Amino acid sequence: MGEIKMTHRVKARNIGQVLLRAILPLSILSVCLYLLSPHLTRNLMLEFPKQLAQIHWSAWSAASLLTLISLWTVGRYDGVAHQHLATRVPQGQARIAGTFSIAIAQTLGFGLFTGALVRWRLLRDVSFGMALKLSAFVSVSFMLCLAVVTALVCVLLPSPDWTFAPAMLVLLTLPIGIAVMFRWPNLTIGRFIFRFPNLSCSFAILSWTLVDTVAMAGVIYVLLPSSAEISFIAFLPIFLLALGTALLSTTPGGVGPFELMMLGLLPQIPASEVLGSIVAFRIVYYAIPALCSLLALIRPFRSGAGEHPMAAIHPTESNQAEVQIIAQNGGRILPTLDGLSAIWPTSQTITALFNPISGSMDATLTALKTEAASLGKIPLVYKCNSRNAAALRRHHWSIMHMSDDAMIAPQHFALNTPALRTLRRKLRAATKSGILIHTDKITDWPTLHQINQDWQNTHGAARGGTMGRFEIGYLSTHFIA
Repeated sequence: MGEIKMTHRVKARNIGQVLLRAILPLSILSVCLYLLSPHLTRNLMLEFPKQLAQIHWSAWSAASLLTLISLWTVGRYDGVAHQHLATRVPQGQARIAGTFSIAIAQTLGFGLFTGALVRWRLLRDVSFGMALKLSAFVSVSFMLCLAVVTALVCVLLPSPDWTFAPAMLVLLTLPIGIAVMFRWPNLTIGRFIFRFPNLSCSFAILSWTLVDTVAMAGVIYVLLPSSAEISFIAFLPIFLLALGTALLSTTPGGVGPFELMMLGLLPQIPASEVLGSIVAFRIVYYAIPALCSLLALIRPFRSGAGEHPMAAIHPTESNQAEVQIIAQNGGRILPTLDGLSAIWPTSQTITALFNPISGSMDATLTALKTEAASLGKIPLVYKCNSRNAAALRRHHWSIMHMSDDAMIAPQHFALNTPALRTLRRKLRAATKSGILIHTDKITDWPTLHQINQDWQNTHGAARGGTMGRFEIGYLSTHFIA
């Protein structure tokens, strides 16, 4: 009985959340329409067709061109989202699906759900759960970047006085946010793990947000009547503030809050002219792209996801024993045109470890750059020999000398040679100090475990990127001195 009551309680709570998400935007819309009602007179409604007809064809053309630029840009959001979530969907398909989904979602409202439905319909290789993740990533990242862009614009350009303090607060917290994302790329909340976008993806989203919002502001600006004496520099902060308010309200298309903010921030322009320009803006930027996008839903893309790289394996034949580290650090083997290479994905990079297992460095670089581009990360090569470093330099890569390795071949190693007299002297000194080196089979694993724990308590958790971690099952199969 208790379980039944709990189930009913959970279902009731879920239904309540759904109703709240549906009722809240409609309530906000109703309040905004009530506040707008003094301006929405019968005469004004009848004047809208005349106002639209008075807009010059050059203004309509400019607005259409700026709309195309903005929609082209919003598709780039999805390209970055697919890179971050590693969907392996071709970038062309990802961007087009993103453009169509945003065009529909921003018109119908309930963007998270409607955008996910459109992406799921168009991309056969994407599950509905992944489509929801894509929608959530695009929505949240755009809102955060919009806050940064708005803050920057409000500080640099003429804007209402009350915006300066919150804008400075956003800009001052930005470096802290970047540092947190870099230092702690994963955020765990309960049983959920949220992975922050890397710095490359974050900068890309911020750049596209700037281009998108400037183009969007340009659409409505060119549709303003010629009598509206306001420069674009003064108009841009006003538009961004209205846009942010509309998006936070979650009303369909931002209707209501957007109009209220525009009227409140443009008191010098007659309300009828502002509302007429907004109607024209919604036709060009919302209605027409949404209708075109609905037609695109008739024919989804064919399945075209890229091949996933080979799963992590243990390279048993390699001239570098360190390659075995990929068994611990989450690395894998990357097929190249003429061989194989060990790679290690980090939060910011796709790193090729050491020299190629087989094949040439040229082929490794090609495969590495392709893999890094598909995930929105930086390609990096860690610790290769001088010959491969020269190949990197030929490809205009930056090279930094890190270390000089000494290679020991145990089957040919002899300590009693003149060249090793310094080593023999140091070993004798170590023996006198009580340091013993032996190669017997290790049985005292608890002591080694405690040594490892003490080290981590002093230096922090072992990251295991290139040196590995203490793991008995792994170490028991290796030669340890």
